[in-house]
Amino acid sequence: MIKRSDIIKCLGKFPKKCKLDVKIIKSIEKPKYIIKEISYNVESNERIKALLLIPKNIIKKTPGILALHQHALQYNLGKSESAGIKGNKMYAYGLELCLKGYIVLCPDHFCFEDRQDTKLKRGDFERFCFTKYLLEGSTLQAKYISDLVCALNVIKSYSKVDKKNIGVIGHSLGGQETLWLMWYDKSIKCGVPSCGFSKIKDIVDKKIIHSFSTYIPNFFKYGDIDDIVSFVAPRAFLMISGENDEIFPINAVKEIEVKANKSYLKIKSQNNFKALYFKGNHSFPKQMRQKAYEWFDLHLK
Repeated sequence: MIKRSDIIKCLGKFPKKCKLDVKIIKSIEKPKYIIKEISYNVESNERIKALLLIPKNIIKKTPGILALHQHALQYNLGKSESAGIKGNKMYAYGLELCLKGYIVLCPDHFCFEDRQDTKLKRGDFERFCFTKYLLEGSTLQAKYISDLVCALNVIKSYSKVDKKNIGVIGHSLGGQETLWLMWYDKSIKCGVPSCGFSKIKDIVDKKIIHSFSTYIPNFFKYGDIDDIVSFVAPRAFLMISGENDEIFPINAVKEIEVKANKSYLKIKSQNNFKALYFKGNHSFPKQMRQKAYEWFDLHLK
């Protein structure tokens, strides 16, 4: 059986922990919610911005959700898309969850929106960071996980958030990071990845090009993504996938479902896992987003 320590070894060196030092930059009043632009440290020499969406008239502690944005080669977009400020409204799930009563934090992944480089543009910066981390004995995926743990601690630090009821959602790259964050941090109670992963072996076999964080040295020595999903049990996990997704082979996604079902059944938590498929490509249609929100309503109490 694959060991957590083996995967940690593959991911390589993680950034050192630091004090978050959360600060509010500004607040924007909307009719039904408040947007707080905040900043915090992810490393001792790196400070980033994020958007905190807070429903108005909260009278008790409320579940918190991290809304993780997609990739789509749109490096100018990140937190603003999941917060519904810019981009495609299909991926404004952070805002939609806030309007349903959840407190939502929308951070940027490294290399996106406010975390781009002034010299290296678009994918050049992502590729540079990927290779730099390899040279240093780390990976871009380790950096992503580390940054998201910081985001998780930020939302937990907000006084109105119910720390025992934390969820995470994301499409595409955001779905991939939803999985990896839940694998890494067991304090997350519920997650919904949309079109976020398939088995990497199948992606490689079919010569499908993916974002650099997908590739982790020696990973095949120990397992594949189906093993990572199995680690999430018994926590609530809803996989959403398009049957015609061009970048995540659906047959391998269904193999992940089979293995996950066995893992959840083994510990008698089968009601906490579900895989949904829709007739469509790499997207997050309205009816599937509604299923995702119902999943959070069911499991974050």
